Amino acid sequence: SAGYSLAPEDFVQPGSDSPLRGVDRIIYRPAILVTVQSPGGLQTVLSAALAPADILAAAGVRTYPADRLWADGVPVADPSLALDRTPSRLRLARGRAMPLSIQGGTVLLTSSASTLGEALLEAGYQLQQGDSVAPGLDAAFIGLASADYRAARAIRIGVDGTTVEARVAGPTVGEALAQAGVPLAGLDRSEPGAAEMLPQDGRVRIIRVREDVLIDQIPVKAPTQQEFSAEHDLDTQTLLDPGAYGVQAKRTRVRYEDGVELSRQAEGEWLAVEPKPRVVAYGTRIVLKTLDTEFGPIQYYRAIPVYATSYSPCRSGADRCYPGTSSGKPVQRGVIAVRYAWYLALGFGVPVYIPGYGIATIEDIGGGFPDRHWIDLGYSDEDWELWSSYTTLYFIAPVPPDVPVIFP
Repeated sequence: SAGYSLAPEDFVQPGSDSPLRGVDRIIYRPAILVTVQSPGGLQTVLSAALAPADILAAAGVRTYPADRLWADGVPVADPSLALDRTPSRLRLARGRAMPLSIQGGTVLLTSSASTLGEALLEAGYQLQQGDSVAPGLDAAFIGLASADYRAARAIRIGVDGTTVEARVAGPTVGEALAQAGVPLAGLDRSEPGAAEMLPQDGRVRIIRVREDVLIDQIPVKAPTQQEFSAEHDLDTQTLLDPGAYGVQAKRTRVRYEDGVELSRQAEGEWLAVEPKPRVVAYGTRIVLKTLDTEFGPIQYYRAIPVYATSYSPCRSGADRCYPGTSSGKPVQRGVIAVRYAWYLALGFGVPVYIPGYGIATIEDIGGGFPDRHWIDLGYSDEDWELWSSYTTLYFIAPVPPDVPVIFP
């Protein structure tokens, strides 16, 4: 009688067939067209229901606990609860189950969330800083074959004299250090080792390791190279080229841990720079020189500094007398003894002059001379004189044909 035309889908309370006696209020809600979007497709249904579950049932769409539902774009937590008004659009997303690896085990994660992060939150996982989620919180949940979630744990890293605290999810020490932002670099090592599992107490120590390679340079003395020179006087030495030192290189590897030297290891030597020989010209030119003596001027071609002593037949340092020389001449004034090497190189009968002694010839071999420039002056027992002093031995003309270039 009020002029309303009721459709079967309209909502009237009390019902249209109920008596009005005693009724002071009538609730009327006309049905509207509701668009329902579900995995089965898009459809419309005429409904006056306030609970989304009733509208979906009228559309023949079933719901499951993991499904997600939006009414006019607003998420619906419980489809069975009435809304303030009948929605004009419902969107239903089916939930799906996916294996989730977590802390070494596997569970089924069921959700209709659009991203993996939302699905984890819906399932009650309280994500914290440092947690590891693969393939990532923003990964689309639909289409994922599996996922991995590792909750972070607190670690304390001793490094460079300080302590770094962090939350990491890596199972091994190496992964944990990388996630904490203090990865091992170069020769660095950790305790426990990088490949070992993170210890229960979460304590890790980084030992900074470095190696220095030292190159020691050792000077190598240049060898002396002698060259005979007819342009320089006999027994003179003239420096033609000073040469140059070479360099012997020695490599040593020094290992440091946390700044403290731990070891040194020699790694070899090599000649880095060849020494340049020192070249000395040894004179071979014989030049006669004149010397004024108590016997008048004499000519000599070689002068050798010597230490002179004297001997006589019965003053030869033996337990008996030796009247003869090695050449066969008698021991007397005018004969001298020299080292065996001199006697072999110079021969006997070589004329010489000794200041204060006079002219003599080399005729004998001295024994036990401690120095190569040592001569013994001969005397007879009757005219023996004591000698023990430095002097000069002059080799006088004529010049023999086979003068040794280098004095022995």
